[in-house]
Amino acid sequence: MAQRFRYTCKKCQKGFQIEIDTGSYSIHSVICPFCEQKTLFDNRTGALDKKASSYNNERQTSDLNQNQRNQPIRKSTDFSWSSRSSGKVGSKSSSSRAFGSSLLNRGRSGDSVLSKVSSIFSLSQSNRSKYFLLAGALILGIGIIYGSVLIFQFAVFDPEPYIGGLNSRSPNRIYDRNGELISELFTIKTGTLKFDQIPKPMIDTLLFAEDQNFFSHGAIDFIATARAAFKNITHGGYVQGASTITQQLSRILLDNREKTLSRKIKEAALGFSLESRFSKEQILTGYFNNVYLGHGAYGFDTAANFYFKKKLNQLNFTERLALASLPSAPERFSPLRNPELLIRKMDHIYERMRESKFDSPSPETYEQEKIASLHGLNRSPTETVFGTRTDYGPYVTEYIRAKLSSLLGDDTETIAGLRIETSIDVNLQQAAAQQSIEWLTELRKSHPYRLEAKGDETILKSQIRREYLLMALGGTFFGLPVPRTGNKRLETASIGIEPATGEVLFMQGGSEFYPENQLNRTIQMRRQTGSAIKPIIYSAGAESGKVNPATPLEDSPLYFSGIKTADGKDFWLPDNIDQDYEGEIPARIAMAKSRNIPAIRAAMMIGLDR
Repeated sequence: MAQRFRYTCKKCQKGFQIEIDTGSYSIHSVICPFCEQKTLFDNRTGALDKKASSYNNERQTSDLNQNQRNQPIRKSTDFSWSSRSSGKVGSKSSSSRAFGSSLLNRGRSGDSVLSKVSSIFSLSQSNRSKYFLLAGALILGIGIIYGSVLIFQFAVFDPEPYIGGLNSRSPNRIYDRNGELISELFTIKTGTLKFDQIPKPMIDTLLFAEDQNFFSHGAIDFIATARAAFKNITHGGYVQGASTITQQLSRILLDNREKTLSRKIKEAALGFSLESRFSKEQILTGYFNNVYLGHGAYGFDTAANFYFKKKLNQLNFTERLALASLPSAPERFSPLRNPELLIRKMDHIYERMRESKFDSPSPETYEQEKIASLHGLNRSPTETVFGTRTDYGPYVTEYIRAKLSSLLGDDTETIAGLRIETSIDVNLQQAAAQQSIEWLTELRKSHPYRLEAKGDETILKSQIRREYLLMALGGTFFGLPVPRTGNKRLETASIGIEPATGEVLFMQGGSEFYPENQLNRTIQMRRQTGSAIKPIIYSAGAESGKVNPATPLEDSPLYFSGIKTADGKDFWLPDNIDQDYEGEIPARIAMAKSRNIPAIRAAMMIGLDR
């Protein structure tokens, strides 16, 4: 059935009407009546029949202007491949037909790859020469780049430091005395998958989205590169990339995002080194473990756990497709930040899969999986993998991190893959943390967050007195003085030590561990020791033989001159908490009653240096 269309010649930009038999599912050709430009129209999928219906409806509802009525009409010539190739057109894959149809729909009516090729050969001699020069320059440029890569690879570039990055950067793991995980230390947590642990559907989905010819090309897919370059040039901008999985892995290992020729050559050279030294399976495994997928997640297994709380082999089709859509721009297509953009990209890949007969669910199932997997991600767009890591003893973790740095160097703090076994009991550690919070919550009811402070002059005098006290007494025996007023809330600390072995069973350095409260008060605080010093004094006396449980100690007033005190006096007159004295008492009674004066006399007998 002959149908008429409006068409504008791509060469002379003049409009005319064409008549095509849309019932013939073949390639049709039309010659422009003004410039004799030949154009091909692809109707193998019947796309022109739909165009004709739309055009005829427009004609029934609106009048054509005078210019349109006077436009010349050109009939098409059936350029059917089936008659010229003994039916071979019918044997072409549905993906090829769909590919031609998609190009037709993307441009103006009849704008297909064949029409572009035909238009090149229909140009004048000078214009045709320009296209051939462009193609020649493109091929020459690729050859120069390829040669530069080879020279750079073998003469200058050393890939060894970068290839070492293929090793999974495993976190340091801290365990308690029973083998239970306490926490992990990492700045970058990459995957730890082996090739046989990667589900085949996940591999197929990724390669369809990123590099369909991965197993058949080398480090660079030159055909795809030339095709992408031609398409970008003819469209006047970037519309298609051609980076292979190997090139992307090289970019990851280089860890350099500068858009320079030097970086591109290094990337290509490293890609050739990878292809020459590793199998395709090893390269793909390295990619699966190291590619960045947003929110601090490196590797597909890490991303699967972060986004969907699942292992990689538990993902459904839509979840696999979501992860495969992230490598090109993980932050832009983040399911937490821009789910609409991600779904748009997923839908585009899904349509390509359907056209290519890729193993994929029905549209109904796909829509249901999208709702279940993506629309339920009601989480903060700023959430990262660092906020989801396990840590049952943050004060213990920070202590061990600092120890690793001092003993083994900064490089071992986080991703050295160390297994660190401790004497901590994780159950006691968690109980200590819970008890600290409960006790402080109750105690803070009677101790406000801020205490009423005195005037500025009084505070200044108090600070000066404390400085003098520190200079006079030092921090060795008496510790640092505690201000009588403050503006910080009450805090606590607790530590559990096994008496027989000295092993630390738990260490809780404060109420809660967060950026403003990381001080470990069990080991980092300098405070007056108070009565806690007395058992140490008496044990030192027992070791030296100068004090034993029966040693008589005088509980009577003491006076020290030449010592500046906090209240401005130049002497110190210590006393007991009840301001009473019991006279001469045995050391065991003095320690049991925590008497201050006998403890001071014992320290003087033993010697402060001891």
